[in-house]
Amino acid sequence: MIKVLIIHSTTHGGGLTRIIYNICKALAISEVEYHLLLLSPQLPTHTDDLFKEAGVNIIQARNGLGFFGSIKFIEDTIHKLSPQLIHTHGLRGNVFGSLCAGVIPHVSTLHGNMWNNYTTEFGYTKGIFACLIHMIAFAGASVQTVVSPTLKLTPFVASEVIVIPNGIDTHLFHPLSQAQKMERRKTLSIPQDALVFIYAGRLSELKSVQTLLKAFQTITPLNKKAQLYVLGTGDSEDKLKYIAAKHPQIFFMGQTSNVNTWYQAADVFISPSLSEGMPNAPLEALGCGLELMLSNIAPHREVAKLTGAPVDFFEPKNIAQLSSLLANRLKANTAKPFVETLSMQQMAAQYLQVYKEVCNLT
Repeated sequence: MIKVLIIHSTTHGGGLTRIIYNICKALAISEVEYHLLLLSPQLPTHTDDLFKEAGVNIIQARNGLGFFGSIKFIEDTIHKLSPQLIHTHGLRGNVFGSLCAGVIPHVSTLHGNMWNNYTTEFGYTKGIFACLIHMIAFAGASVQTVVSPTLKLTPFVASEVIVIPNGIDTHLFHPLSQAQKMERRKTLSIPQDALVFIYAGRLSELKSVQTLLKAFQTITPLNKKAQLYVLGTGDSEDKLKYIAAKHPQIFFMGQTSNVNTWYQAADVFISPSLSEGMPNAPLEALGCGLELMLSNIAPHREVAKLTGAPVDFFEPKNIAQLSSLLANRLKANTAKPFVETLSMQQMAAQYLQVYKEVCNLT
């Protein structure tokens, strides 16, 4: 049994939390003793319960610790637990992991394009600063892993970096029979004969959801059965709702903990994102048997390459091109074939191999 301490910000929502959970669920109890240290004080969440059910011990930082107080809290936790290695995934986790790991091996995983993510989220100046901090912290890890071959080109990434693509819970994200799909639609109050398009993720400038809304609005006069369901919340939510305010075939469903049930009731998944790491949402949608329409960015192309899935690509922010794809889908008589996707067991097995090598257990 390998004792691993994960340093992370919060379990509140997000694809990164789902990836960490999938790794823990696949390895905890039987292979790894996981301890999850959360840096941001938070109220208990449903996700906390899921981690605990998977055998993960959650350690919550106190409120008001500040930077140096957090360092002491982490060091005290490390001294108490004596983990064999530390695994971090995001900016704060990587920074504190690099500062506090000491002689303990530190495995750091890079999940996205830092430059695009931070300059979009924080603005250009603060974004560059955050990017540099993350790059330096990432470079300080004993072992670097990335979720996508594209991220190997990131500055400060070592030549021996290990690529481990994200995987999904295929027991949760799987296709239904047609009869089951119609029953699922009934449960979600979706018309049985609708052609259902779906987006799931953060509502932010980086995800470019406005491109999808504007493209979808051009096809709704062609087919009243076409419906778009938008799952998620974010800084751009009010702006996006304003854009879609006069279009009754667009529905904002907010944050949901059962995204798989929506995928299983839908037909086509769309991601107009401008930047990703190895995106989880298309993999989950693919697992549920959905067709994919994805922006033509490197991580999305890698989804197609790794899974062999037939994907309809459109250039980022190209409303006309996406409109054409949507219009063609309205005329299509047959859906694309179901494709198996990457599982969390495959992903977790690769991380376990890294753990064993780091701890000299191979």
